Amino acid sequence: MAQKITFTSTLTSPQTAFLDTLRAFVRPVSEIGRHPPSSRNRQKGSPVAKILEVKYENQAQARVCEVAYESQADLCFHEVAYDTQAVGDAAWFFVAYDKQASFRIFKVKYETQADLKVFKVKYPEQAGWRTTGHALKGKLG
Repeated sequence: MAQKITFTSTLTSPQTAFLDTLRAFVRPVSEIGRHPPSSRNRQKGSPVAKILEVKYENQAQARVCEVAYESQADLCFHEVAYDTQAVGDAAWFFVAYDKQASFRIFKVKYETQADLKVFKVKYPEQAGWRTTGHALKGKLG
């Protein structure tokens, strides 16, 4: 059982200010080990790119070709490990089921067959649209 500590002594103004600053930085024991509040409390309505790779072309919302070089891509994406990290068009979280997906893709072999050419980048800072004004911009999430 946690014991609550209360301060009932006569504290000077600098000591009170120090304690207030300390309370602002210390998290309760119940919060330790959880995701930070920013990832848990994402704003409702913010776009989330949860991508499902489908088996058949007619099930997809877009045909995608993964190109060999960044300069050939319309969109550079970064694959994230958790769905809460997949915010916007450039951070992708791959899902296994249709009900989880926000966008369905079908991978094609040739660039000429694709609606969207993508390149996978290692770091999230590198991810983003390379073709401004693309028809799918803002629709992946």
